[in-house]
Amino acid sequence: MPIVYHCPHCRQPVTVPDAMLGQAIGCPHCRGAFQTFPATPAVPAPPAQQQPLSLDDEPTDTASAFDQLDAPRSRRAARYRSQKKGTPLPNITATIAAVIGSAIVMAYNQANRRPGQGFDVTEMLISAVVGGISAGIGFGIGKLIEGNTSDHSNRSRRGND
Repeated sequence: MPIVYHCPHCRQPVTVPDAMLGQAIGCPHCRGAFQTFPATPAVPAPPAQQQPLSLDDEPTDTASAFDQLDAPRSRRAARYRSQKKGTPLPNITATIAAVIGSAIVMAYNQANRRPGQGFDVTEMLISAVVGGISAGIGFGIGKLIEGNTSDHSNRSRRGND
């Protein structure tokens, strides 16, 4: 059964007989040569193996997974979750102190500004330094308020459950 190819040079249809498949042929329209591909026999696809349908609504392996979810969790995991809740107090106090310290310096600079005075980069740098110092002081205050709640010194390297 002849196959119709399209010439890659002129895009015209070219009918190729079975005997010429797999060989280089010339286009009758533009005389350009091109390679044809050998005919491949049609191989039927193997029938897909179907598994027998089950009337069970739930697969057997999911029951064990749900049972594992209900199992009691270890004390180490519970302790880890309790320690990681929320933002630590020193970080909160450091942020608040940095904002308040910077705001005070900027308000002071604005109050002492002379009419017609331009923008001064030095004032902003001083405000940033004071904000950083305030953040350090706030972090220290937060650590003092929080106390040493970490029990790293009370535990050995290998935690006891």
